[in-house]
Amino acid sequence: MKSTIYFLILPVLFLFTNVQAQEPVTMPLRFDHYYTYDQLVSAMKLLNKTYPELTNLEIVGKSDEGRDIYLITINNKATGAPSAKPGVYVDGNIHGNEIQASEVCLYLANRLLENFGKNETLTEVVNKNAWYILPCVNVDGRVHFFSDPNDPSSGRSFRIPMDDDKDGLVDEDFPDDLNGDGSISMMRKKDPFGTYKTDPEDPRLIIPVKPGSWENGQLLEKRVLIMTTTGK
Repeated sequence: MKSTIYFLILPVLFLFTNVQAQEPVTMPLRFDHYYTYDQLVSAMKLLNKTYPELTNLEIVGKSDEGRDIYLITINNKATGAPSAKPGVYVDGNIHGNEIQASEVCLYLANRLLENFGKNETLTEVVNKNAWYILPCVNVDGRVHFFSDPNDPSSGRSFRIPMDDDKDGLVDEDFPDDLNGDGSISMMRKKDPFGTYKTDPEDPRLIIPVKPGSWENGQLLEKRVLIMTTTGK
């Protein structure tokens, strides 16, 4: 019998996070904070240790920076091998700054396991299906999201060398956290060739300028602002 694989990918919008200090992970798992990469790995190992008859934990790859990428398989071995059942594949944290998706994946694994034999519906889906859950795809991005100053887009992609400051060199000059608040902000700089101006209704925003628009006798294109990636 061929195994059918269903894909469930969990992208989650970027949000600022409440991060728990590094501490031992214990059962029952807690979901009142976000796990670091090390805590996430510890939680998966703990699920495997607590439910050995229902789980298999394996390393399916390594990141560019040498970190292990873990997959936990949930399957009732008494009802057949995973290859003989329809498979459900779930992953998250593909984008490094979408860390909430890992918690969703971990919560799913935890819920299936702790309710096996207690909840009829969840017991049935574990008996009939093989669940392949990979909570964190972009493990390097997750680590750097927790440890580095960030803006809403940093850490999103894989750790590919980038020319951040457009000087022809890669990864030698990252954005600076000028005010030390742990977040890379944006600053506005006047540009005589810019095509945006401050929104008169909300000065926090900039809006496009209509071509040929005049204000106070001057073309607005000569007085507008652009955004540059640097600390504020």
